[in-house]
This record gives sequence, structure tokens and C-alpha cells, in this order.
Amino acid sequence: RVSADVHRWYPIPWDLPRASLHVDREQALLWRRARTFVEGCSEPGGFIFAAPLIPLLYFVSERRNPTPYDLLIPGRVDGPAIVERLEASGTRCVVLDTETYPEYPPFAQLFPEVDRYLGQAFEPQLRIRGERGSWLGLVRREAPRP
Repeated sequence: RVSADVHRWYPIPWDLPRASLHVDREQALLWRRARTFVEGCSEPGGFIFAAPLIPLLYFVSERRNPTPYDLLIPGRVDGPAIVERLEASGTRCVVLDTETYPEYPPFAQLFPEVDRYLGQAFEPQLRIRGERGSWLGLVRREAPRP
């Protein structure tokens, strides 16, 4: 049983083949748009990168994280290893939360190698907007043709 308050705070059922969640309208909008983006730019079971704090996207989209990190927060996170894994896996799309939690420094400051790599290897394709947040859908740049 769930309290009436929880139902009021999270009224939108988000039924998925692998899980059922209740979220607020804002979350429903962001998650549905992010999942649609990921499904359009990656193969089922393929690699995506969801950063810095949206690891649930791997589960709901049935895609894999090529890095050993589900959360990119201050601590023992190796930025160069993330870049290496993204490159080696050929990860084609990234969902980047551009408005991360306020208690952390900006993503570019925390993980400059990752930020620089994403800017060079990927290009923005979609701004995934909600009322209180914004995620950025990035797609790998095509290699220049000789």
C-alpha cells in the first residue's frame, strides 16, 4: 500500500516491460523523451552513456553503460578511463544532465577530460526539456571521409 501523498506526488504510472514506476509529470516527460531519443540513436542492448546522475536510463532503455561508473560524482571516478571506454565501445549516444545537483561543482570542472571528449566526439542533437530540468541528447560525430 502506498500513501495518498505518494500517489499525489507521483501520479503518472510509467509502465515498462521490465518495471512499473510512478513519477511526477516532470519526470515522466524527461524520461519518455530521453528513452525515445536513446531508442532512435542506439541499438537494443547497445551502449549509451547517461551522465552524470541518471543511471536508471540504462535500465529503462535496455542499453548498457560502457563505463564502470553509474554515477559521476566527486570521489574515485577516473575521467580518462571513462573516455577510453566510450571510445573503445563506439558509444553512439549520450544523455547529459546539464543541470546537475547544486551541491556539486559543474560537470566540466569535476570531469574536464570527459567534458572535453564529449564536446569533441559528440554533437548536440536534442534538448530534452522539462519544466524544472533539461537534459541534452548527444550523438557521435561522423568520422570525416577521406
